[in-house]
Amino acid sequence: MITRRNIILIPSLILLLSIFLLDYCHTPQSLQKKKLKIYILTDLEGVSGVVTFQKHSYSDGIYYEQSKALLTKEINAAVEGFLEGGASEIVILDGHGSGGINIDYIHSEAKVLMGRFTDRDFGLDSSFDAFIFIGQHAMSNAPNGNLAHSFSSRTIENIWLNGKLIGEIGALVLYASYFNVPTIFLSGDDVACNEIKELIPNIETAAVKKGFGLNAALCLSPEKAREKIKEGVKRAVRKIDQFELYKVEPPYEVIIEYKNPDSAENKAKSPGWERISDLKCTYKTNDFLSIRW
Repeated sequence: MITRRNIILIPSLILLLSIFLLDYCHTPQSLQKKKLKIYILTDLEGVSGVVTFQKHSYSDGIYYEQSKALLTKEINAAVEGFLEGGASEIVILDGHGSGGINIDYIHSEAKVLMGRFTDRDFGLDSSFDAFIFIGQHAMSNAPNGNLAHSFSSRTIENIWLNGKLIGEIGALVLYASYFNVPTIFLSGDDVACNEIKELIPNIETAAVKKGFGLNAALCLSPEKAREKIKEGVKRAVRKIDQFELYKVEPPYEVIIEYKNPDSAENKAKSPGWERISDLKCTYKTNDFLSIRW
Protein backbone atom coordinates (compact mmCIF):
# COMPACT_ATOMS: atom_id res chain seq x y z
CA MET A 1 0.00 0.00 0.00
CA ILE A 2 1.46 3.36 -1.03
CA THR A 3 0.99 6.01 1.62
CA ARG A 4 1.61 9.71 1.55
CA ARG A 5 4.66 9.15 3.75
CA ASN A 6 6.09 6.70 1.23
CA ILE A 7 5.52 9.18 -1.59
CA ILE A 8 7.48 11.80 0.37
CA LEU A 9 10.35 9.38 1.07
CA ILE A 10 10.76 8.15 -2.52
CA PRO A 11 12.38 11.37 -3.88
CA SER A 12 14.84 11.38 -0.97
CA LEU A 13 15.81 7.77 -1.67
CA ILE A 14 16.26 8.52 -5.36
CA LEU A 15 18.51 11.47 -4.49
CA LEU A 16 20.69 9.36 -2.18
CA LEU A 17 21.00 6.61 -4.78
CA SER A 18 21.98 9.18 -7.42
CA ILE A 19 24.72 10.61 -5.18
CA PHE A 20 26.09 7.11 -4.55
CA LEU A 21 26.11 6.19 -8.23
CA LEU A 22 27.72 9.50 -9.18
CA ASP A 23 30.52 9.00 -6.67
CA TYR A 24 30.98 5.39 -7.82
CA CYS A 25 31.15 6.34 -11.48
CA HIS A 26 33.84 8.95 -10.74
CA THR A 27 35.98 6.34 -8.99
CA PRO A 28 38.63 4.82 -11.27
CA GLN A 29 37.63 1.36 -12.50
CA SER A 30 40.63 -0.24 -10.84
CA LEU A 31 39.50 1.11 -7.44
CA GLN A 32 36.02 -0.32 -7.91
CA LYS A 33 37.53 -3.81 -8.15
CA LYS A 34 40.05 -3.80 -5.31
CA LYS A 35 41.03 -2.08 -2.12
CA LEU A 36 44.16 0.04 -1.94
CA LYS A 37 47.36 -0.52 0.01
CA ILE A 38 49.03 2.81 0.81
CA TYR A 39 52.52 3.69 2.09
CA ILE A 40 52.85 7.04 3.88
CA LEU A 41 56.32 8.45 4.57
CA THR A 42 56.33 11.23 7.14
CA ASP A 43 58.75 13.92 8.20
CA LEU A 44 58.41 16.73 10.68
CA GLU A 45 59.82 19.81 8.97
CA GLY A 46 57.04 20.16 6.39
CA VAL A 47 54.21 20.41 8.90
CA SER A 48 52.20 23.60 9.38
CA GLY A 49 53.32 25.25 12.62
CA VAL A 50 56.79 23.68 12.52
CA VAL A 51 59.20 26.41 11.37
CA THR A 52 62.56 26.16 13.20
CA PHE A 53 65.04 23.37 13.82
CA GLN A 54 66.04 24.36 17.34
CA LYS A 55 62.56 24.97 18.76
CA HIS A 56 60.35 22.66 16.70
CA SER A 57 62.06 19.71 15.02
CA TYR A 58 65.05 18.85 17.23
CA SER A 59 64.22 16.49 20.07
CA ASP A 60 65.33 18.99 22.72
CA GLY A 61 63.26 21.82 21.27
CA ILE A 62 60.70 23.50 23.49
CA TYR A 63 57.91 22.86 20.94
CA TYR A 64 59.02 19.38 19.87
CA GLU A 65 56.10 17.54 21.49
CA GLN A 66 53.65 20.03 19.99
CA SER A 67 55.27 19.45 16.58
CA LYS A 68 54.75 15.70 16.92
CA ALA A 69 51.08 16.27 17.74
CA LEU A 70 50.67 18.53 14.71
CA LEU A 71 52.25 15.93 12.41
CA THR A 72 50.15 13.13 13.84
CA LYS A 73 46.96 15.05 13.12
CA GLU A 74 48.09 15.81 9.56
CA ILE A 75 48.76 12.10 9.07
CA ASN A 76 45.31 11.25 10.40
CA ALA A 77 43.76 13.66 7.90
CA ALA A 78 45.53 11.80 5.08
CA VAL A 79 44.42 8.45 6.49
CA GLU A 80 40.81 9.64 6.57
CA GLY A 81 41.07 10.73 2.94
CA PHE A 82 42.44 7.36 1.90
CA LEU A 83 39.81 5.43 3.83
CA GLU A 84 37.08 7.42 2.14
CA GLY A 85 38.79 6.70 -1.18
CA GLY A 86 38.77 2.94 -0.72
CA ALA A 87 42.04 2.06 1.03
CA SER A 88 42.06 -1.13 3.06
CA GLU A 89 45.62 -1.02 4.41
CA ILE A 90 47.66 2.05 5.33
CA VAL A 91 51.26 1.74 6.51
CA ILE A 92 53.10 4.76 7.90
CA LEU A 93 56.86 5.14 8.26
CA ASP A 94 58.00 7.68 10.83
CA GLY A 95 60.80 9.21 8.79
CA HIS A 96 61.98 11.84 11.27
CA GLY A 97 65.32 10.87 12.78
CA SER A 98 64.40 11.40 16.42
CA GLY A 99 60.79 10.38 15.89
CA GLY A 100 57.96 12.63 14.73
CA ILE A 101 54.75 10.77 15.53
CA ASN A 102 52.78 10.57 18.77
CA ILE A 103 51.47 7.04 18.34
CA ASP A 104 48.97 7.48 21.18
CA TYR A 105 46.84 9.54 18.80
CA ILE A 106 47.42 7.86 15.45
CA HIS A 107 44.33 6.83 13.48
CA SER A 108 43.03 3.43 14.56
CA GLU A 109 43.02 2.09 11.00
CA ALA A 110 46.72 2.81 10.36
CA LYS A 111 49.87 0.83 11.10
CA VAL A 112 53.15 2.53 11.96
CA LEU A 113 56.74 1.56 11.15
CA MET A 114 59.05 3.11 13.74
CA GLY A 115 62.73 3.00 14.67
CA ARG A 116 65.98 2.94 12.70
CA PHE A 117 66.07 0.36 9.94
CA THR A 118 69.18 -1.48 8.75
CA ASP A 119 67.49 -3.31 5.86
CA ARG A 120 67.25 -1.71 2.43
CA ASP A 121 63.51 -1.80 1.86
CA PHE A 122 61.95 -0.09 4.93
CA GLY A 123 58.87 -2.30 4.46
CA LEU A 124 58.08 -0.83 1.04
CA ASP A 125 57.61 -3.28 -1.83
CA SER A 126 55.63 -3.81 -5.01
CA SER A 127 52.51 -4.87 -3.10
CA PHE A 128 51.69 -1.20 -2.42
CA ASP A 129 49.43 0.77 -4.76
CA ALA A 130 50.70 4.24 -3.87
CA PHE A 131 53.39 6.15 -2.00
CA ILE A 132 52.91 9.61 -0.44
CA PHE A 133 54.73 12.21 1.66
CA ILE A 134 53.29 13.98 4.70
CA GLY A 135 55.27 16.81 6.33
CA GLN A 136 57.99 16.90 3.69
CA HIS A 137 60.57 19.67 3.28
CA ALA A 138 62.55 20.85 0.26
CA MET A 139 66.18 19.98 -0.53
CA SER A 140 69.07 21.82 1.10
CA ASN A 141 69.69 25.39 -0.08
CA ALA A 142 66.33 25.57 -1.90
CA PRO A 143 65.48 29.31 -2.13
CA ASN A 144 62.93 30.26 0.57
CA GLY A 145 62.57 26.62 1.60
CA ASN A 146 61.48 26.42 5.23
CA LEU A 147 63.69 23.95 7.13
CA ALA A 148 65.14 22.85 3.79
CA HIS A 149 67.82 20.15 4.06
CA SER A 150 68.87 16.87 2.51
CA PHE A 151 68.83 13.96 4.97
CA SER A 152 71.01 15.69 7.57
CA SER A 153 70.41 19.31 8.52
CA ARG A 154 73.63 19.34 10.54
CA THR A 155 76.18 17.80 8.16
CA ILE A 156 75.11 17.75 4.46
CA GLU A 157 75.37 20.80 2.19
CA ASN A 158 74.33 19.36 -1.20
CA ILE A 159 73.73 16.05 -3.00
CA TRP A 160 73.98 15.31 -6.71
CA LEU A 161 72.76 12.23 -8.56
CA ASN A 162 74.23 11.86 -12.03
CA GLY A 163 75.11 15.52 -12.04
CA LYS A 164 71.70 16.82 -10.91
CA LEU A 165 70.94 18.27 -7.49
CA ILE A 166 68.68 15.97 -5.52
CA GLY A 167 67.12 16.00 -2.07
CA GLU A 168 65.05 13.62 -0.01
CA ILE A 169 62.05 14.09 -2.28
CA GLY A 170 63.84 12.98 -5.42
CA ALA A 171 65.70 10.15 -3.73
CA LEU A 172 62.56 8.75 -2.11
CA VAL A 173 60.43 9.08 -5.24
CA LEU A 174 63.11 7.03 -7.04
CA TYR A 175 63.08 4.57 -4.18
CA ALA A 176 59.32 4.01 -4.54
CA SER A 177 59.64 3.83 -8.32
CA TYR A 178 62.23 1.07 -7.93
CA PHE A 179 59.35 -1.09 -6.66
CA ASN A 180 57.01 0.29 -9.36
CA VAL A 181 54.97 2.14 -6.75
CA PRO A 182 53.72 5.55 -7.98
CA THR A 183 54.12 8.66 -5.83
CA ILE A 184 50.76 10.44 -5.86
CA PHE A 185 50.72 13.10 -3.11
CA LEU A 186 52.92 15.38 -1.01
CA SER A 187 52.19 17.84 1.78
CA GLY A 188 54.73 20.36 2.99
CA ASP A 189 55.75 23.94 2.28
CA ASP A 190 55.21 25.50 -1.15
CA VAL A 191 58.86 24.99 -2.09
CA ALA A 192 58.68 21.25 -1.45
CA CYS A 193 55.45 21.06 -3.47
CA ASN A 194 57.14 22.80 -6.41
CA GLU A 195 60.16 20.52 -6.11
CA ILE A 196 58.15 17.34 -6.57
CA LYS A 197 56.10 18.82 -9.40
CA GLU A 198 59.32 19.07 -11.41
CA LEU A 199 59.54 15.28 -11.18
CA ILE A 200 55.84 14.40 -11.37
CA PRO A 201 53.95 17.29 -13.02
CA ASN A 202 50.44 15.95 -12.32
CA ILE A 203 51.04 15.01 -8.69
CA GLU A 204 48.58 16.24 -6.07
CA THR A 205 50.04 18.45 -3.34
CA ALA A 206 48.94 20.39 -0.27
CA ALA A 207 51.06 23.44 0.54
CA VAL A 208 50.34 23.92 4.25
CA LYS A 209 52.79 26.81 4.63
CA LYS A 210 54.72 29.31 2.51
CA GLY A 211 58.44 29.33 3.11
CA PHE A 212 60.20 32.61 3.88
CA GLY A 213 63.62 31.12 4.45
CA LEU A 214 65.21 28.43 6.56
CA ASN A 215 63.53 29.34 9.84
CA ALA A 216 60.39 31.27 8.86
CA ALA A 217 57.09 30.48 7.14
CA LEU A 218 53.53 31.71 6.76
CA CYS A 219 51.47 28.78 8.10
CA LEU A 220 47.88 27.77 7.55
CA SER A 221 45.90 27.07 10.69
CA PRO A 222 46.32 23.41 11.68
CA GLU A 223 42.63 22.77 10.97
CA LYS A 224 42.84 24.29 7.48
CA ALA A 225 46.06 22.36 6.76
CA ARG A 226 44.34 19.07 7.65
CA GLU A 227 41.35 19.88 5.46
CA LYS A 228 43.69 20.66 2.57
CA ILE A 229 45.59 17.39 3.05
CA LYS A 230 42.44 15.28 3.22
CA GLU A 231 40.98 16.81 0.07
CA GLY A 232 44.29 16.52 -1.77
CA VAL A 233 44.57 12.84 -0.91
CA LYS A 234 41.04 12.21 -2.13
CA ARG A 235 41.86 13.91 -5.45
CA ALA A 236 44.99 11.79 -5.78
CA VAL A 237 43.06 8.58 -5.19
CA ARG A 238 40.51 9.47 -7.86
CA LYS A 239 43.26 9.65 -10.49
CA ILE A 240 45.62 7.02 -9.11
CA ASP A 241 45.94 5.29 -12.49
CA GLN A 242 47.23 8.48 -14.15
CA PHE A 243 50.57 8.83 -12.32
CA GLU A 244 53.74 7.80 -14.12
CA LEU A 245 56.87 6.51 -12.40
CA TYR A 246 59.81 8.90 -12.20
CA LYS A 247 62.99 6.92 -12.83
CA VAL A 248 66.68 7.51 -13.45
CA GLU A 249 68.42 4.68 -15.25
CA PRO A 250 71.76 3.27 -14.01
CA PRO A 251 74.66 3.63 -13.70
CA TYR A 252 74.43 5.98 -10.71
CA GLU A 253 77.01 8.45 -9.49
CA VAL A 254 76.25 10.15 -6.19
CA ILE A 255 78.26 13.09 -4.89
CA ILE A 256 77.68 14.41 -1.38
CA GLU A 257 79.09 17.75 -0.28
CA TYR A 258 79.43 18.08 3.49
CA LYS A 259 79.47 21.13 5.70
CA ASN A 260 82.81 20.18 7.29
CA PRO A 261 85.83 18.00 6.40
CA ASP A 262 85.32 15.64 9.34
CA SER A 263 81.97 14.49 7.94
CA ALA A 264 83.54 13.85 4.53
CA GLU A 265 86.33 11.90 6.18
CA ASN A 266 83.86 9.71 8.04
CA LYS A 267 81.79 9.05 4.90
CA ALA A 268 84.90 7.99 3.00
CA LYS A 269 85.30 5.13 5.48
CA SER A 270 81.98 3.62 4.31
CA PRO A 271 82.24 0.77 1.77
CA GLY A 272 82.31 2.01 -1.82
CA TRP A 273 82.65 5.71 -1.00
CA GLU A 274 85.63 7.75 -2.20
CA ARG A 275 86.72 11.15 -0.99
CA ILE A 276 87.29 13.52 -3.94
CA SER A 277 87.90 16.82 -2.08
CA ASP A 278 87.94 18.24 1.44
CA LEU A 279 84.14 18.34 1.53
CA LYS A 280 82.97 15.89 -1.15
CA CYS A 281 82.62 12.13 -1.42
CA THR A 282 81.37 10.04 -4.33
CA TYR A 283 79.78 6.64 -4.77
CA LYS A 284 79.22 4.75 -8.04
CA THR A 285 76.88 1.82 -8.50
CA ASN A 286 74.36 0.10 -10.75
CA ASP A 287 72.22 -0.87 -7.75
CA PHE A 288 70.04 2.01 -6.58
CA LEU A 289 69.18 0.29 -3.30
CA SER A 290 72.85 0.14 -2.33
CA ILE A 291 73.07 3.94 -2.07
CA ARG A 292 73.37 5.23 1.49
CA TRP A 293 72.61 8.93 1.40
